[in-house]
Amino acid sequence: MIIQTPLLIFRLYLVKKFNKNNMKRITTWSPDTCECVLEYEWDDAVPENERTHAIVNVVKKCEFHQHHSDKDAHFDDVLNENRHKNQVLAEILKNLPEDEKNISVKNGRNVTTFKVNPKWKFDENRVLQVELTSKISKTLLKNNISSILERDFQIK
Repeated sequence: MIIQTPLLIFRLYLVKKFNKNNMKRITTWSPDTCECVLEYEWDDAVPENERTHAIVNVVKKCEFHQHHSDKDAHFDDVLNENRHKNQVLAEILKNLPEDEKNISVKNGRNVTTFKVNPKWKFDENRVLQVELTSKISKTLLKNNISSILERDFQIK
């Protein structure tokens, strides 16, 4: 089954650069959706759910994002693509039938693993393609997941 969406998301390489004069951190990020390398700043004194990230430097532009002349627009575009891809993949995994999930307990916590391992890529038009392989009926899986993606992400 192939699911397509016009947006993407990321592989994260964290390289923390510490500035001893304040609590700000700089992280170098290379998303898994393109070859861009971006440095953004954040403050670890701010609670994670209130934290903001500000672009500091565009280290490298990929062929898909080289048109950006403004570093803020570049960062926003790459970040939005990555968030969208992550949300789509999370929604797919969340809505899999229970027999496609394995739940175990590690260190007193429930840990869910999946029998389905979504594989994704972007085509030349930057359309996200997600492939799901499963022993259950591909029609059942596609209908279940497709209706959720259409409802929540307006993806057909």
